[in-house]
Amino acid sequence: MTAYNPIAAMNRLKNAGLNAKHAEALANELNNARDELVTRTDLKAELNAVALRICAALGAAMALGFTALGVLISLHN
Repeated sequence: MTAYNPIAAMNRLKNAGLNAKHAEALANELNNARDELVTRTDLKAELNAVALRICAALGAAMALGFTALGVLISLHN
């Protein structure tokens, strides 16, 4: 990911015809919006964490189910 340079962006906006005040405000807004973006690495890490929690919950539910089944079978005999 390349770094965003708000000063260079402001200069490009001014060169494109925006006045300095508008160019500066727009460059700053773009810089602030960039901070809210998620990288692929961040997304993959979060998805892996969620998948791990789901697997752990399913494993615990299965263990509880097999334990309950074992208890029911032992009570039946």
